[in-house]
Amino acid sequence: MRILYLHSEIMPYHVPVFRSFLAAGCELHVMRWTRRNITPYQLPSSLPVTTYDRESFSTRAITDMARALRPDIVYIAGWQDLGYLPAAMALRRSGTPVVVGFDDQWLGRLRQRAGALLSRFVLRPLFFSHAWVAGPRQYAFAQRLGFRDDEIIFHLLSADTRLFGAVPERRLARATTGFLYVGALRRVKGVDVLLDAYDIYRKELGGAWTLTCVGSGELAERVARCPDIHHVGFSDQDALAGLAERAGAFILPSRLDQWGVVVHEFAAAGLPLILSEGVGAAPQLLIPGYNGFRVRNADPADLAVAMRRMELSSEGERQAMGKRSTELAMAINPEMSAQSFLSLARRKPGTVFRQANP
Repeated sequence: MRILYLHSEIMPYHVPVFRSFLAAGCELHVMRWTRRNITPYQLPSSLPVTTYDRESFSTRAITDMARALRPDIVYIAGWQDLGYLPAAMALRRSGTPVVVGFDDQWLGRLRQRAGALLSRFVLRPLFFSHAWVAGPRQYAFAQRLGFRDDEIIFHLLSADTRLFGAVPERRLARATTGFLYVGALRRVKGVDVLLDAYDIYRKELGGAWTLTCVGSGELAERVARCPDIHHVGFSDQDALAGLAERAGAFILPSRLDQWGVVVHEFAAAGLPLILSEGVGAAPQLLIPGYNGFRVRNADPADLAVAMRRMELSSEGERQAMGKRSTELAMAINPEMSAQSFLSLARRKPGTVFRQANP
């Protein structure tokens, strides 16, 4: 089976899904951005995937390439790159399944309502046959865009559960303390809220845990100036797994995080979670009071209280929360993600498909 991915930026968590496609006997072609990326990540050169630099192709050239390739199924990462849409239309007309993926949450804003109307009458019928969503909040969005229940699949995004799932056993062998944040150091991610909360936690609530912030962005200098905060730049997956071994809890205080694969990664790693209401993965990966705490958006005081509450939990209580995080995380994995996508191609008459080796 030949798969064509028309993507934006490729991230490390895409690689395990790509490997699952390859293990299923698929031929994978990936067009991706190379000049508009927010991280320095590059696909491993050893990965047997045919890649195309988006910036080297005109809109017409993308359509010509897609037609010549004759894929069995196509994935398009949302509609942020309008240059992909003519290829989607051409392949849709030929009967090829064209799957749009997105992790947007339905918030009912005016722009979303206008987009939903546009989708029902233009995007959905002309360009896309199916929607591939991350979770329940994205499913609600897909329905409003005009996709029927049988045209929506789940598990768009997955952590590398093999890598991060190996962490919990190593965590049991050591005392774990300190908070860990991984992500862009930006206001939308709530990093300013986190810094204010940490100041309250230390000075007013008597908290003793350190905070490690991993990433880069507009607030990096402010993070670097804060005492008791350890700033780490962009890190690969192995380094993140190493940080998870020592951390006491993972925090993501985003004002709006459409999904947040990092939540899946550190839940799989066995960390208790502290998540804001704006985190899209929270409904699936956090049960408040069971494997962590949920806090109000943009509320440093509420976050500080949750941090202190986490610190005051016993080691046994935090280990129990971490175990539950892992159990919730293992409901999604890269093979499930790949097989969810391939299930759409199996519906196409005459498609040749070989199952993955057991």
